[in-house]
Amino acid sequence: MNRRRESELQKLSRDLEEAQTQNEAQLMTFRKKHQEAVNQLTEQMDQLLKVKQKYSSCGFSGLSGNLSQNFPTRTLSLTLHICPYKNLLLA
Repeated sequence: MNRRRESELQKLSRDLEEAQTQNEAQLMTFRKKHQEAVNQLTEQMDQLLKVKQKYSSCGFSGLSGNLSQNFPTRTLSLTLHICPYKNLLLA
């Protein structure tokens, strides 16, 4: 009877160790994905701030207001569409 319980206990201990190892691996994967997402969003924010500064320094006050309100990716597409016409507007 004791041997059976000891073998069950050993099996449960191995299962616990395996579950902990899997959990740690999954946690590391989540941390890596989170860090990649944070880095990507930081890079997008930096790019948008550069675009905002570029257009606000050129006298596009209305556009800079729109950039502040609509900071996500819509703003990036808006500025990319306006960018080719900037030289025509300033001439």
